[in-house]
This record gives sequence, C-alpha cells and structure tokens, in this order.
Amino acid sequence: MAETAPGTDLNVLAQQLRRELIRRIDQKRRVITGPVIKSREELLEMTLTDPGLTQFMERLAETEKKKISKIKKTAQDYFWEIAADFNLFLVPIMHRLVKWLTRTLFDGVAFDLQSFARVREAGEKGPLIFIPCHKSHLDYLLLNNLIYQHYLHPPRIAAGKNLAFWPLGPLFRGSGAFFIRRRFLGGKLYAEVLYHYLKTLIRSGYNLEFFIEGGRSRTGKLVLPKMGLLHMILRAYYEGASPDLIFVPTFIGYDQVPEEKAYVSELGGKKKEAESVGQLVQARKFLKRRYGRAYIQFSEPISLNDYLARHPVAGDEAEKIRTLSTSLAFELIQAINRVSVVTPFSLVCAALLTYPRKGVYRRELLKIIQVLYDYLKAQGVPLADSLEHLPQAVEDTLKLAESRKLITPIEKEEGLSDELEQGGFSIDESKRPLLEYYKNNIIHFFLPASLVSLAALSSPGYDFERAQIIEDVRFLQDFFKYEFFFDDTPPETLVHDTLAYFTSREVVVNLDSHDGHYTLSASGLKELAYFANLLHNYLESYWVVFRSIKDLQKKPRSEKEFLKRINSIGAKLHKLGEVERSEAISEATFQNALKLFGEKGIITKKLPEGKGATTFSRPTDEDAKDYYGNQLARFLRR
Repeated sequence: MAETAPGTDLNVLAQQLRRELIRRIDQKRRVITGPVIKSREELLEMTLTDPGLTQFMERLAETEKKKISKIKKTAQDYFWEIAADFNLFLVPIMHRLVKWLTRTLFDGVAFDLQSFARVREAGEKGPLIFIPCHKSHLDYLLLNNLIYQHYLHPPRIAAGKNLAFWPLGPLFRGSGAFFIRRRFLGGKLYAEVLYHYLKTLIRSGYNLEFFIEGGRSRTGKLVLPKMGLLHMILRAYYEGASPDLIFVPTFIGYDQVPEEKAYVSELGGKKKEAESVGQLVQARKFLKRRYGRAYIQFSEPISLNDYLARHPVAGDEAEKIRTLSTSLAFELIQAINRVSVVTPFSLVCAALLTYPRKGVYRRELLKIIQVLYDYLKAQGVPLADSLEHLPQAVEDTLKLAESRKLITPIEKEEGLSDELEQGGFSIDESKRPLLEYYKNNIIHFFLPASLVSLAALSSPGYDFERAQIIEDVRFLQDFFKYEFFFDDTPPETLVHDTLAYFTSREVVVNLDSHDGHYTLSASGLKELAYFANLLHNYLESYWVVFRSIKDLQKKPRSEKEFLKRINSIGAKLHKLGEVERSEAISEATFQNALKLFGEKGIITKKLPEGKGATTFSRPTDEDAKDYYGNQLARFLRR
C-alpha cells in the first residue's frame, strides 16, 4: 500500500486497504477455524467423482472384466473404511478427556509456544502437514489436544486400522482420524481411493498429520521413514491440489514412555499384541503411575515451494515425486532430531550404559554424566528445563531409577556393605535393554563424538592420524546407515570440529597441526571411551549376526527362522562373555545388520516370489566377508 502512486484517489485507496484487511483477517480466521466443514457424504462425492479416480475405475473394470458399478461399490466401501467423521460436538468432549488424562499421567507438558507461533503463521500460506515422531499411542492425543487448545484447527490424522476397534475407533474418527491399512500391496483400488481422499482433504484446505516412521519406534530412536503417504501427498501437490504445502517436523517425547516394557519384550523377539478392547481394559494399570513430563517441540516449518527452489528435481512427474520423497523424508527426520529434547532420565541412562559392568561408583557415574552434559551444552542441543540445575536433576533421576529398581545403591544390596565408602550402584542386568531405549532417545546428538572416539581408540597405541580417523568415520557412517541418520556434514568437517572440541578439553593433544598427528592425554582414554561405548552394543549386535553366518553353511533359512537362530546364538554368546552387553540382543538391530550384510554381499538375500518368504544363504563375496569381519574385530578391539 505504501507504494501507491501519488495522487491516487482516496476512495480507491480506502477500497484497496479494506480488501487487504479483509483478506488478512480471513487468513487468520481460516487458520483458527479451518475450512468449511464438509460431511463424510460430501467428501465421498468429491473423492469418487474426481476425474482421476473415475478414469482409474473405468480402466480397472475393463482390465478385470468387472461391472463398473461393482468397482464403484468397492471404492465406496473403501472410502467408508478410511474416512474421518469430524464432529464439532465431540471435539470439546475429547479435549476435556485428554486434559484429564494428561493431568493423571504427567507432571506437565512442555509445549514450545514460540515455535508453535511460527507454525500458525506458516499456516496462512497453505495446508499444514504435521510430521511427528512416534513414541507412544499418546502422541496424537497430546499433540492434537494442544493444537486445538492453542486456537489452530485440528489436523486430519492418519491412524493405523488396528486402532479402529470400538469404542476408540468412533471417538478417534469423530476427532479427525482416518484409518489406513498397514500394507496394501496389490490393492490398487484401495491405494487410489486413499490417494484421492488425501487429495480431496488437501484441496479443501484441511491440515494433515501422519507419522513418517509408520509405527511407534521400539528402539527409542527414529527409524527409517516410510514413503507411502508422503509420496501420495507430493503427488497431490503436483496435480494441483494446493499451491503450496507446509511441512511441520514435530518432536514428541517423554521422561518415561508408558509402553516401554512392551517395546523391550518385542525387541527380545516377543510378538506384538494386537490392539483390542481387552488391551484397553488392561490399560487402566497405566493410570496408577506417573511418567514425568511430556515435551512437544516444532522445527522450522518447511514450505514445499521454498524447498523445491533450493533443491530442484529433474525428470518426469513420477521421477520427481520419487526423488523428492526420499530427500524430503530425510530432511524431515533430521529436523525432528535437531529439536529433540534431552531429558535427565535419558542422560542418566546413557551414562549408566557407557560400561558393561554390573555396577558403577557414584563418583565415576557423576563424572560421566558431566562429560556427556558438557558435550551437549557445547553443541547447543535442546535440554529439558530441569537440566539447568544439573546436580539436582541427577539426584532426582537416580532416586527415580532406584524406585523403579533399575539401579540399587551398593549399601542396600543384600549381604553387601560399602566398605570402600565411595558409594556406588549396581545395575539390574535384565533392565539394561530398558535403559538402552532411553539412551537411544538422545544418541543421535553424540554420534560425531562417538564415531571419532571409536576410530581413535581402534588405533594401536595412543597416537593416531587425522586422515585415518576421517577414513574410519566414513566407513562407520556407511556401516551404520540403517541405524542412524547422518546429516550432510562431510566427514572431514565432522572430524575437524570434534577433534577441536576434544583438544579444547585436553582430551587429545595435537602434536602436528599440519600433518594432523594426535595423541591421547592421560585422561583422554577414559573420556573417549565414554563416547565410544555408546555404540559398543551396536557393534556387538552386528558381530552376533556376523558370527551367525556360519549357520547358513548347511542350508538357506527364511528371515523368520534365521532371526530366531541369531537371537539364540546371541544369548549363548552373552552367557559365554563374548557379548558383554545384554542390550546387544536386539531383534531390530539384527534386522538392520541383515539388511546391510545383504547389500554388501556378506550374505545372500533372496526376495520372495509371490507370497513366499525372504531367505538368506551363504555369502557370495568371501573377500567382503573377511573385510567386514576384520573391521568389526578392530573396532571391538578383539
């Protein structure tokens, strides 16, 4: 308005100003109230009459020699199975219910209002696509309740069909959830109906929410993204459903997760129990405990238009969508990792697991915690407010761990006394996998220090060369690519920055800055070991899988059968002391190791034909097997 030419009629200027004010007010209103609410019947008609879906159904009827009316009836049934049934009267009831549940389970929710204000502002430019990490069934309840409470129209949420059972199904559906099958390979019509339903929601201006990991993380860290829904949303964008889409990477975390015991059981090989009314009744036991605080943080919203301007993609539309799905998915995952909150419980769990011993002196434990905390502070990562007073936060957390029987003060052990008067804690061996879950919540922050430390300690003696560390870090990043997400920082930069940090703490000494020759200081060995040991159980897991390859010499095995054998071999190696850490017996890590070894030719992986099972057989590349075996032995220092 300020650029209006001099001499412009004041009536014209007033009209222009009025239109601009109305436009901006309307933008603000739509962010809060959302688009005009349409009934399921209206959305059904919009979805099934979409020209793209109509043409697909006609082709399908012709290909499968079926009547078009029968195809349409099947499509309509799929729609009713999927679609949300948003109810303005039910939403306030759910709001009160979730508020009560939050007060019952938690000591509060740390909700980042400053970053949420940026999300609301970004919502004026296009539909918001919330992408949270997934740690608990409580995630969508807490997030969407707080979105509603802070005057933003609730998104339509993609939920697994396993949650559609009565009475939760109708409640969730009325609150904006739509239900999708976990797998629909071969279900071409189902996939097209789902896609066109999403396209209808986006075209109508609804915000969306889906968990890019697919299901809840059993390991505590973010898992590899599932591309299906993201692919559909990007396809809708390219087909003109909206001028822009705003992706909102969202962190949801907890001091303690209610489902933690179930996760540990599943990692040990136990089959996941299906959600049901019976499970809902049993869930009453969760109301008898409190789980500390919950944390919700939002990363900077990502405009798809801006992202494409920075990262243009080439090729036809299908190729663009495939390329964009992969790059954007990893960008979203890394953005969630960056805003993850370090809690006192996760920090103490990480410190307790830096050694395989069954106990630790109190003085040493406090030193380890301080070393890890100093590194986190230096990296500027988000910390829980309680960590501003570290000594008190640690004391409170140790009391909590003791009350949960995760650790026991030595003086309280039956028949033992603290004769050395140094104080210490014994760690329940069976609880180490649970501690591992919480360590994994924050392990991504330690990866640079852990990789460099692991590489430095694998060198013979106390001296090492920067060039060798860079080579080892490059190897380890590739080796652990199915375990962790690494950003685009070149290994040279990562190693330079990490060694500079260690040098500033006098952990390592730079003997020759030009040639990059270093040596460990007197105290450096222990401090580097703290970081390196955070990855030791992963190396042991891969070692177990590597040792199990001998079992394939006799005959190929199905994936299910081979994993069962690996678990059995791992348990035996742990009893024999070849595997030091019980948390290394993890089915999720074994699966990632199989994926890597299959890719490297260390084992032969044969995908199923039709409905058969994936099978594994002896290696095709003995040289690769020997190379990776030697590398594992070197980093494990065996």
